[in-house]
Amino acid sequence: MSEESTRAELAEFADAVRGFCQDKLPEHTVARPGVVRDADAARSNWRALAVDLGVASLLIPEEHGGSGASLIEVGRVAEALGAELATVPFLSSGVLAPALLAPIATNPVAADLLARIASGTIVTVAWAGEDPGVATAAKLITDDGGASGTFRYAIDADIAEVVILVGAGGAEIAAVNASDLRITARPTFDLTRGLADIAADKAPASLLASGDEAIEAFRDALVAARLALASESAAGAGAALQVAVQYARERVQFGREIGSFQAIKHMLADCFVNEQSALSVARQAIEALVAAEDEADELVAAAAFYCADRYVDVAATGIQVHGGIGFTVERAAHLYRRRAEANRHLLGTPEQLKSDYLTLLKSKENAA
Repeated sequence: MSEESTRAELAEFADAVRGFCQDKLPEHTVARPGVVRDADAARSNWRALAVDLGVASLLIPEEHGGSGASLIEVGRVAEALGAELATVPFLSSGVLAPALLAPIATNPVAADLLARIASGTIVTVAWAGEDPGVATAAKLITDDGGASGTFRYAIDADIAEVVILVGAGGAEIAAVNASDLRITARPTFDLTRGLADIAADKAPASLLASGDEAIEAFRDALVAARLALASESAAGAGAALQVAVQYARERVQFGREIGSFQAIKHMLADCFVNEQSALSVARQAIEALVAAEDEADELVAAAAFYCADRYVDVAATGIQVHGGIGFTVERAAHLYRRRAEANRHLLGTPEQLKSDYLTLLKSKENAA
Protein backbone atom coordinates (compact mmCIF):
# COMPACT_ATOMS: atom_id res chain seq x y z
CA MET A 1 0.00 0.00 0.00
CA SER A 2 1.42 3.43 -0.96
CA GLU A 3 2.09 6.13 1.61
CA GLU A 4 -0.48 8.33 -0.13
CA SER A 5 -3.26 5.74 0.14
CA THR A 6 -2.34 5.06 3.76
CA ARG A 7 -2.63 8.74 4.62
CA ALA A 8 -5.97 8.90 2.81
CA GLU A 9 -7.28 5.98 4.86
CA LEU A 10 -6.12 7.62 8.07
CA ALA A 11 -7.86 10.86 7.11
CA GLU A 12 -11.05 8.96 6.27
CA PHE A 13 -10.98 7.14 9.61
CA ALA A 14 -10.45 10.40 11.50
CA ASP A 15 -13.34 11.99 9.58
CA ALA A 16 -15.58 9.08 10.59
CA VAL A 17 -14.69 9.54 14.27
CA ARG A 18 -15.26 13.27 14.08
CA GLY A 19 -18.58 12.75 12.28
CA PHE A 20 -19.68 10.32 14.98
CA CYS A 21 -18.91 12.90 17.66
CA GLN A 22 -20.83 15.62 15.85
CA ASP A 23 -23.86 13.39 15.17
CA LYS A 24 -24.09 11.27 18.32
CA LEU A 25 -22.47 13.06 21.24
CA PRO A 26 -24.10 15.94 23.12
CA GLU A 27 -22.95 19.47 22.34
CA HIS A 28 -19.85 20.15 24.41
CA THR A 29 -21.19 23.60 25.30
CA VAL A 30 -23.67 21.91 27.68
CA ALA A 31 -20.74 21.45 30.09
CA ARG A 32 -21.09 23.79 33.06
CA PRO A 33 -18.92 24.52 36.08
CA GLY A 34 -20.04 22.43 39.05
CA VAL A 35 -22.17 20.06 36.96
CA VAL A 36 -21.04 16.43 37.20
CA ARG A 37 -21.23 14.52 33.95
CA ASP A 38 -23.87 11.83 33.51
CA ALA A 39 -21.92 8.61 34.11
CA ASP A 40 -24.47 6.35 32.40
CA ALA A 41 -24.56 8.57 29.31
CA ALA A 42 -20.75 8.74 29.20
CA ARG A 43 -20.50 4.93 29.34
CA SER A 44 -23.20 4.53 26.69
CA ASN A 45 -21.51 7.03 24.35
CA TRP A 46 -18.17 5.31 24.77
CA ARG A 47 -19.54 1.84 24.03
CA ALA A 48 -21.20 3.14 20.88
CA LEU A 49 -17.95 4.74 19.72
CA ALA A 50 -15.91 1.71 20.73
CA VAL A 51 -18.15 -0.83 19.02
CA ASP A 52 -19.27 1.12 15.94
CA LEU A 53 -15.84 2.48 15.01
CA GLY A 54 -13.50 0.27 17.03
CA VAL A 55 -11.54 3.10 18.62
CA ALA A 56 -11.26 1.25 21.93
CA SER A 57 -9.35 -1.62 20.38
CA LEU A 58 -6.71 0.22 18.36
CA LEU A 59 -3.78 -0.60 20.66
CA ILE A 60 -5.00 -4.06 21.54
CA PRO A 61 -3.21 -6.94 19.76
CA GLU A 62 -5.32 -8.98 17.35
CA GLU A 63 -4.95 -12.15 19.43
CA HIS A 64 -6.79 -10.36 22.25
CA GLY A 65 -9.67 -9.11 20.12
CA GLY A 66 -8.17 -5.83 19.01
CA SER A 67 -7.09 -4.37 15.69
CA GLY A 68 -3.36 -4.24 16.45
CA ALA A 69 -2.99 -0.70 15.15
CA SER A 70 -0.09 1.61 15.92
CA LEU A 71 0.25 4.96 17.64
CA ILE A 72 -0.16 6.60 14.23
CA GLU A 73 -3.82 5.57 14.11
CA VAL A 74 -4.19 6.46 17.79
CA GLY A 75 -2.82 9.93 17.06
CA ARG A 76 -5.38 10.55 14.32
CA VAL A 77 -8.24 9.49 16.56
CA ALA A 78 -6.93 11.67 19.38
CA GLU A 79 -6.86 14.60 16.96
CA ALA A 80 -10.49 14.01 15.96
CA LEU A 81 -11.71 13.63 19.54
CA GLY A 82 -9.66 16.58 20.78
CA ALA A 83 -11.02 18.89 18.11
CA GLU A 84 -14.55 17.97 19.17
CA LEU A 85 -13.80 18.09 22.93
CA ALA A 86 -15.43 14.66 23.05
CA THR A 87 -16.25 13.63 26.61
CA VAL A 88 -15.29 9.99 26.08
CA PRO A 89 -12.58 8.00 27.91
CA PHE A 90 -10.28 7.49 24.93
CA LEU A 91 -7.11 8.66 26.67
CA SER A 92 -7.72 6.42 29.69
CA SER A 93 -9.42 3.31 28.30
CA GLY A 94 -8.30 3.57 24.67
CA VAL A 95 -4.63 4.46 25.22
CA LEU A 96 -3.32 4.25 28.79
CA ALA A 97 -4.90 0.96 29.81
CA PRO A 98 -4.21 -1.07 26.63
CA ALA A 99 -0.68 0.35 26.31
CA LEU A 100 0.00 -0.76 29.88
CA LEU A 101 -1.65 -4.18 29.56
CA ALA A 102 -0.43 -5.30 26.13
CA PRO A 103 3.22 -5.91 27.13
CA ILE A 104 2.14 -7.93 30.20
CA ALA A 105 -0.65 -9.90 28.51
CA THR A 106 1.02 -13.20 29.37
CA ASN A 107 -0.83 -12.66 32.62
CA PRO A 108 -4.34 -14.14 32.02
CA VAL A 109 -6.09 -11.35 33.94
CA ALA A 110 -4.34 -8.73 31.81
CA ALA A 111 -5.29 -10.62 28.65
CA ASP A 112 -8.93 -10.79 29.77
CA LEU A 113 -8.95 -7.06 30.50
CA LEU A 114 -7.69 -6.32 27.00
CA ALA A 115 -10.59 -8.26 25.50
CA ARG A 116 -13.05 -6.44 27.75
CA ILE A 117 -11.63 -3.05 26.78
CA ALA A 118 -12.08 -3.93 23.10
CA SER A 119 -15.77 -4.60 23.77
CA GLY A 120 -16.28 -1.24 25.48
CA THR A 121 -15.55 -1.87 29.16
CA ILE A 122 -14.01 1.28 30.65
CA VAL A 123 -10.67 0.64 32.32
CA THR A 124 -8.45 3.42 33.61
CA VAL A 125 -5.03 3.65 35.23
CA ALA A 126 -4.18 5.39 38.52
CA TRP A 127 -0.60 6.03 39.56
CA ALA A 128 -0.13 9.54 40.85
CA GLY A 129 0.30 10.92 44.31
CA GLU A 130 0.97 14.65 44.18
CA ASP A 131 2.96 14.49 40.93
CA PRO A 132 0.88 13.44 37.88
CA GLY A 133 3.99 12.45 35.92
CA VAL A 134 5.44 9.95 38.40
CA ALA A 135 4.08 6.75 39.94
CA THR A 136 3.68 6.95 43.69
CA ALA A 137 6.56 5.38 45.59
CA ALA A 138 4.23 3.83 48.16
CA LYS A 139 3.98 0.03 48.15
CA LEU A 140 0.71 -1.14 46.62
CA ILE A 141 0.18 -4.79 47.56
CA THR A 142 -0.26 -5.53 51.26
CA ASP A 143 0.75 -8.74 53.06
CA ASP A 144 -2.74 -10.24 52.60
CA GLY A 145 -2.58 -9.73 48.81
CA GLY A 146 -4.96 -6.77 48.74
CA ALA A 147 -4.22 -3.33 47.34
CA SER A 148 -3.95 -0.24 49.52
CA GLY A 149 -3.05 3.33 48.76
CA THR A 150 -4.29 6.72 47.69
CA PHE A 151 -4.13 8.04 44.16
CA ARG A 152 -4.94 11.42 42.68
CA TYR A 153 -5.89 12.80 39.26
CA ALA A 154 -7.08 9.42 37.92
CA ILE A 155 -8.51 10.12 34.46
CA ASP A 156 -12.14 9.01 33.99
CA ALA A 157 -12.08 6.97 37.21
CA ASP A 158 -15.59 8.27 37.97
CA ILE A 159 -16.98 6.18 35.10
CA ALA A 160 -14.50 3.28 35.11
CA GLU A 161 -15.50 -0.32 35.79
CA VAL A 162 -11.95 -1.50 36.48
CA VAL A 163 -8.98 0.53 37.73
CA ILE A 164 -5.38 -0.55 37.21
CA LEU A 165 -3.34 0.69 40.15
CA VAL A 166 0.38 1.36 39.81
CA GLY A 167 2.56 1.59 42.92
CA ALA A 168 6.08 1.15 44.26
CA GLY A 169 7.42 3.62 41.70
CA GLY A 170 5.94 1.56 38.86
CA ALA A 171 7.18 -1.81 40.12
CA GLU A 172 3.70 -3.06 41.06
CA ILE A 173 0.69 -3.17 38.74
CA ALA A 174 -2.64 -4.57 39.94
CA ALA A 175 -6.22 -4.59 38.68
CA VAL A 176 -9.10 -3.76 41.03
CA ASN A 177 -12.83 -3.57 40.40
CA ALA A 178 -14.01 0.02 40.75
CA SER A 179 -16.75 -1.13 43.13
CA ASP A 180 -14.04 -2.16 45.63
CA LEU A 181 -12.52 1.33 45.68
CA ARG A 182 -13.58 4.67 47.11
CA ILE A 183 -13.63 6.98 44.10
CA THR A 184 -14.29 10.69 44.55
CA ALA A 185 -14.78 12.88 41.50
CA ARG A 186 -12.70 16.08 41.60
CA PRO A 187 -13.87 19.52 40.50
CA THR A 188 -11.84 20.19 37.36
CA PHE A 189 -10.83 23.29 35.40
CA ASP A 190 -11.43 21.28 32.22
CA LEU A 191 -15.20 20.74 32.20
CA THR A 192 -15.03 18.07 29.48
CA ARG A 193 -12.72 15.54 31.13
CA GLY A 194 -13.31 13.82 34.46
CA LEU A 195 -10.65 13.34 37.12
CA ALA A 196 -11.05 11.55 40.44
CA ASP A 197 -9.19 10.65 43.61
CA ILE A 198 -9.02 6.99 44.60
CA ALA A 199 -8.59 5.33 47.98
CA ALA A 200 -7.91 1.59 48.24
CA ASP A 201 -8.03 -0.19 51.60
CA LYS A 202 -6.98 -3.82 51.26
CA ALA A 203 -9.11 -4.04 48.13
CA PRO A 204 -9.29 -7.44 46.38
CA ALA A 205 -6.68 -7.15 43.64
CA SER A 206 -5.08 -9.17 40.85
CA LEU A 207 -1.35 -8.55 40.60
CA LEU A 208 -0.57 -8.20 36.89
CA ALA A 209 3.15 -7.49 36.89
CA SER A 210 6.00 -6.53 39.16
CA GLY A 211 9.64 -5.50 39.05
CA ASP A 212 11.38 -4.40 35.86
CA GLU A 213 8.59 -5.79 33.66
CA ALA A 214 6.06 -3.54 35.38
CA ILE A 215 8.35 -0.48 35.34
CA GLU A 216 8.96 -0.83 31.61
CA ALA A 217 5.27 -1.35 30.81
CA PHE A 218 4.28 1.72 32.84
CA ARG A 219 6.98 3.87 31.21
CA ASP A 220 5.83 2.88 27.71
CA ALA A 221 2.18 3.49 28.58
CA LEU A 222 3.01 6.98 29.79
CA VAL A 223 4.88 7.68 26.54
CA ALA A 224 1.90 6.50 24.47
CA ALA A 225 -0.50 8.63 26.51
CA ARG A 226 1.69 11.74 26.24
CA LEU A 227 1.83 11.37 22.46
CA ALA A 228 -1.93 10.91 22.24
CA LEU A 229 -2.34 14.00 24.40
CA ALA A 230 0.06 15.92 22.14
CA SER A 231 -2.09 14.98 19.12
CA GLU A 232 -5.23 16.00 20.97
CA SER A 233 -3.66 19.35 21.91
CA ALA A 234 -2.52 20.09 18.37
CA ALA A 235 -5.97 19.42 16.92
CA GLY A 236 -7.63 21.28 19.79
CA ALA A 237 -5.54 24.31 18.88
CA GLY A 238 -6.80 24.03 15.32
CA ALA A 239 -10.41 23.84 16.47
CA ALA A 240 -9.97 26.79 18.85
CA LEU A 241 -8.55 28.80 15.95
CA GLN A 242 -11.55 27.92 13.77
CA VAL A 243 -13.91 29.12 16.50
CA ALA A 244 -12.00 32.42 16.74
CA VAL A 245 -11.94 32.89 12.96
CA GLN A 246 -15.67 32.24 12.72
CA TYR A 247 -16.37 34.85 15.39
CA ALA A 248 -14.04 37.36 13.71
CA ARG A 249 -16.05 36.96 10.50
CA GLU A 250 -19.42 37.37 12.23
CA ARG A 251 -18.72 40.16 14.74
CA VAL A 252 -19.19 43.63 13.24
CA GLN A 253 -17.76 46.74 14.85
CA PHE A 254 -17.65 50.27 13.37
CA GLY A 255 -19.40 48.84 10.32
CA ARG A 256 -16.72 46.22 9.59
CA GLU A 257 -16.10 42.59 10.52
CA ILE A 258 -13.48 42.60 13.25
CA GLY A 259 -11.51 40.05 11.25
CA SER A 260 -10.70 42.82 8.78
CA PHE A 261 -8.74 44.77 11.42
CA GLN A 262 -4.98 44.40 11.10
CA ALA A 263 -4.48 43.60 14.79
CA ILE A 264 -6.96 40.71 14.65
CA LYS A 265 -5.38 39.39 11.45
CA HIS A 266 -1.97 39.31 13.11
CA MET A 267 -3.31 37.50 16.17
CA LEU A 268 -5.00 34.85 14.04
CA ALA A 269 -1.94 34.45 11.83
CA ASP A 270 0.18 33.76 14.93
CA CYS A 271 -2.41 31.21 16.03
CA PHE A 272 -2.17 29.46 12.67
CA VAL A 273 1.60 29.17 12.98
CA ASN A 274 1.24 27.78 16.51
CA GLU A 275 -1.33 25.13 15.65
CA GLN A 276 0.47 24.03 12.50
CA SER A 277 3.78 23.69 14.34
CA ALA A 278 2.09 21.72 17.12
CA LEU A 279 0.50 19.36 14.60
CA SER A 280 3.83 18.85 12.87
CA VAL A 281 5.66 18.12 16.13
CA ALA A 282 3.00 15.65 17.34
CA ARG A 283 2.87 13.69 14.09
CA GLN A 284 6.62 13.66 13.59
CA ALA A 285 7.20 12.37 17.14
CA ILE A 286 4.71 9.54 16.69
CA GLU A 287 6.03 8.51 13.30
CA ALA A 288 9.62 8.57 14.60
CA LEU A 289 8.72 6.39 17.58
CA VAL A 290 6.80 3.87 15.46
CA ALA A 291 9.67 3.70 12.99
CA ALA A 292 12.20 3.43 15.88
CA GLU A 293 14.25 6.31 14.47
CA ASP A 294 17.37 7.45 16.32
CA GLU A 295 15.95 10.83 17.31
CA ALA A 296 12.59 9.42 18.44
CA ASP A 297 13.19 9.90 22.17
CA GLU A 298 14.12 13.55 21.64
CA LEU A 299 11.01 14.21 19.52
CA VAL A 300 8.75 12.42 21.99
CA ALA A 301 10.14 14.45 24.90
CA ALA A 302 9.59 17.69 22.98
CA ALA A 303 6.03 16.79 21.97
CA ALA A 304 5.14 16.08 25.59
CA PHE A 305 5.17 19.80 26.45
CA TYR A 306 5.38 21.73 23.18
CA CYS A 307 1.95 20.87 21.76
CA ALA A 308 0.06 21.70 24.96
CA ASP A 309 1.95 25.00 25.26
CA ARG A 310 0.93 25.98 21.74
CA TYR A 311 -2.67 24.94 22.49
CA VAL A 312 -2.66 27.31 25.46
CA ASP A 313 -1.34 30.15 23.27
CA VAL A 314 -4.02 29.65 20.60
CA ALA A 315 -6.92 29.15 23.01
CA ALA A 316 -5.96 32.19 25.09
CA THR A 317 -5.74 34.34 21.96
CA GLY A 318 -9.16 33.05 20.94
CA ILE A 319 -10.60 34.50 24.14
CA GLN A 320 -9.10 37.88 23.22
CA VAL A 321 -10.56 37.72 19.70
CA HIS A 322 -13.92 37.16 21.35
CA GLY A 323 -13.37 40.39 23.28
CA GLY A 324 -13.54 38.51 26.57
CA ILE A 325 -17.02 37.03 26.06
CA GLY A 326 -15.29 33.83 24.97
CA PHE A 327 -14.97 32.88 28.62
CA THR A 328 -18.73 32.86 29.15
CA VAL A 329 -20.47 29.50 29.31
CA GLU A 330 -22.41 30.10 26.10
CA ARG A 331 -19.21 30.08 24.04
CA ALA A 332 -17.08 27.06 23.14
CA ALA A 333 -13.92 29.19 23.31
CA HIS A 334 -13.68 28.86 27.09
CA LEU A 335 -13.87 25.06 26.88
CA TYR A 336 -10.88 24.96 24.55
CA ARG A 337 -9.04 27.33 26.91
CA ARG A 338 -9.85 25.07 29.85
CA ARG A 339 -8.85 21.87 28.03
CA ALA A 340 -5.58 23.46 26.84
CA GLU A 341 -4.46 24.51 30.30
CA ALA A 342 -5.49 21.17 31.82
CA ASN A 343 -3.56 19.24 29.17
CA ARG A 344 -0.36 21.02 30.22
CA HIS A 345 -0.55 19.38 33.65
CA LEU A 346 -2.36 16.10 33.01
CA LEU A 347 0.59 13.71 32.53
CA GLY A 348 3.36 15.67 34.19
CA THR A 349 3.97 19.28 35.09
CA PRO A 350 5.31 21.58 32.35
CA GLU A 351 8.45 22.15 34.43
CA GLN A 352 9.09 18.43 34.81
CA LEU A 353 8.52 17.66 31.12
CA LYS A 354 10.81 20.48 29.98
CA SER A 355 13.45 19.44 32.48
CA ASP A 356 13.27 15.87 31.16
CA TYR A 357 13.79 17.18 27.63
CA LEU A 358 16.81 19.27 28.60
CA THR A 359 18.30 16.38 30.55
CA LEU A 360 17.95 14.16 27.49
CA LEU A 361 19.64 16.72 25.25
CA LYS A 362 22.49 17.13 27.72
CA SER A 363 23.02 13.38 27.98
CA LYS A 364 23.23 13.13 24.19
CA GLU A 365 25.73 15.98 24.03
CA ASN A 366 27.89 14.29 26.64
CA ALA A 367 27.70 10.99 24.79
CA ALA A 368 28.68 12.56 21.46
